Amino acid sequence: MAGIIFSLLFVPLISDKYGRKNVFCGSILLSIMAQFGLIVSENYQITLILIAVFGMAWPGISLVGLIYGLELFPKHLQKVFLWQFIQMNIVSIFLLPLVYKSLVKDWYPVQSCALLAALASLCFSILFMPESLWTYYSKGNY
Repeated sequence: MAGIIFSLLFVPLISDKYGRKNVFCGSILLSIMAQFGLIVSENYQITLILIAVFGMAWPGISLVGLIYGLELFPKHLQKVFLWQFIQMNIVSIFLLPLVYKSLVKDWYPVQSCALLAALASLCFSILFMPESLWTYYSKGNY
């Protein structure tokens, strides 16, 4: 929670200044590093730090990602994007811990799946998603 609150103070401002795609991809990369660290960590203090770092990535992925996605889609598709975005958040927030608690009872497979999904998202974002129009407009590149 501390990581989320801390990064909420500056992540939206950085995305306005340096571009939503940069902050979005950087946040995914930060979450990948934290997830990998959580998988291999055997130290309680390091695990707590990595959880805070993972929390710091949340505003860049969820808040900046939402705004970034809405800026990429035309008006008639924004409702569809918003619905899908909310559904994916529900899956990641509620369903993955439920799978862990009820079925697997081992954190490594769940964390590994989340890590692979984040890697796929990062590759897709870098290769196929353009910078948001707002970033181009705000820098005078229109």
